Amino acid sequence: MAVIGWGITGALVAYQLVQEGVETVLVDKRDVGAGSTATSTALLQYEIDTELHELIGTVREAHAVRSYRLGLEAIDTLERLSGELKDDCGLNGKPASI
Repeated sequence: MAVIGWGITGALVAYQLVQEGVETVLVDKRDVGAGSTATSTALLQYEIDTELHELIGTVREAHAVRSYRLGLEAIDTLERLSGELKDDCGLNGKPASI
């Protein structure tokens, strides 16, 4: 399987494919992480663009809280994955709660 794009999304897709036993290669016309990944703020945030109290009014409390919790879980997963690497990738976590 070929994954095009060597940024954070491509790397995570490739990681998952390899975990599933799929022979995988990453390709990109640029250096690793030199596309939109390099131009982002490099901040991982559990919150989305809509504040929780506003989201509750739009999609109900259970769905809104689930959205925020999934964001927290995603950050925990990235911290775990980076811990499996020989290089810490510069990931520095900060406590968060909702």
